[in-house]
Amino acid sequence: MTKKEFIEQELISFVKANPAENMIPSAIAEHFLDLTFAEETDGKKTYEPTDIKFYTTDKEQLSYILSGALYGSPWFGADYRDEDKPLTNPDDCFEDKLADILLKGGKITIYETDEYNPDEDAPDAEWNHEISLADIEKGLQIVQQKYPRFWVDLVEENIDLWGYDAILQCAIFGELVFG
Repeated sequence: MTKKEFIEQELISFVKANPAENMIPSAIAEHFLDLTFAEETDGKKTYEPTDIKFYTTDKEQLSYILSGALYGSPWFGADYRDEDKPLTNPDDCFEDKLADILLKGGKITIYETDEYNPDEDAPDAEWNHEISLADIEKGLQIVQQKYPRFWVDLVEENIDLWGYDAILQCAIFGELVFG
């Protein structure tokens, strides 16, 4: 099924399932924002950049989010548990290791750097936030719905530290808390 056929099929089923009074453009647009379209090539699904799965099933995209949110962040740092090291490739950069852990079902720790003392062994436990891939997905959904300017920047590959940071904050807190 092509993307066009998929959209046509979804539009027809949406129209059939909704009374005429619900056929306002915003209702249709909201329905289509929630759709997932994946093309399958050689048994592997590929997603469009407008789909959240594009960013949570691809190591490179997930690594960009983590790198963008953590590198130079005035608020966040990250770490992972020693027992998760086998989930990573020792030759990978730190963000790729974090992405591998998340993609393989593990969790990473995000800590708030303004409360972190690097002279101590670990950040204060109350400032640690363990997150999973589902949390990143939740953060992307919140950014898409509440902070669309960052979503548009992400899709258009024009996102900066503040946009990536917004994704991470939404993954942890469900909203923007800092800055």
